[in-house]
Amino acid sequence: MTKILGHRGARSECPENTMVAFKRAVELGSYGMETDVHLLYDGSLIIYHDNKFSDTKESIYRFDRQGLQARLPQMPCFEEVAEFCAHSGQFLNIEIKDESGFLTDIGEKVVGILEKYNLQNNCIISCFRHHTLMKIKQNHPEFKVGALYWHRNKFDVINYCIKNNIDAVHPYFTDVDKDFVDNCHDNGIAVNVWTVNQHEDIMNMLEIGVDIIITDDVATARSAVDSI
Repeated sequence: MTKILGHRGARSECPENTMVAFKRAVELGSYGMETDVHLLYDGSLIIYHDNKFSDTKESIYRFDRQGLQARLPQMPCFEEVAEFCAHSGQFLNIEIKDESGFLTDIGEKVVGILEKYNLQNNCIISCFRHHTLMKIKQNHPEFKVGALYWHRNKFDVINYCIKNNIDAVHPYFTDVDKDFVDNCHDNGIAVNVWTVNQHEDIMNMLEIGVDIIITDDVATARSAVDSI
């Protein structure tokens, strides 16, 4: 059955990527949550979507955790979210934001926190930078990884995943159809789509059999799933 993940929590109701949003997603009946992780220069893993502030366009990578939380008091660290998922049983989709421009060990740090809270079998790590996923998969084959991308066009995504031992594809939802989903499933590849908010689109994704729907509107998605 298709699972529902809250995109940055219950984003349609609460400030995104906050503990309030994550807790609300659970209340609304989410299977899990999708969230974004950055590595700061002091070694902190923090939960935030962009790499710049929306108002000043200043890079978040100029700050350590203490300085960033002074600017964004609701911003949790990654360990808080991992601990919350461990206690609540929520599935966790971590999108690694490897955007600082510096060589970092963000993948190893993320894996370390997930192992600390025994989330190896209740998570997936995704990223647009697939080399980050490959490094994680090579060093920690027990973890599932999902390749984020925008448009596949005529690119052979399935053979790409088989060749690189990728467990799932994470495409934008308009880029999938039933044939694609069926072909992925025939090759052991999960299809987790983002970001599906309208009832009609959610119902279409359910009909073609995607594995996970990532949505801002957990309540609408939950209602759609329950109606089947």
